[in-house]
Amino acid sequence: MQENLQNPQIEEYIQKHSEAKFTHSTCPECSDKLYGKEDWYIEMKNEEQQKE
Repeated sequence: MQENLQNPQIEEYIQKHSEAKFTHSTCPECSDKLYGKEDWYIEMKNEEQQKE
């Protein structure tokens, strides 16, 4: 199960008081490094490949 860790109020505060920017996305290479061994990620990638 994935959790939604977004908190718009905190993000807005941080962006106003720093140079940080929140994109809520991860590039495919980083996703593979972070989640590549997770069952849910492997399943998702397999489903994506079947659609192609």
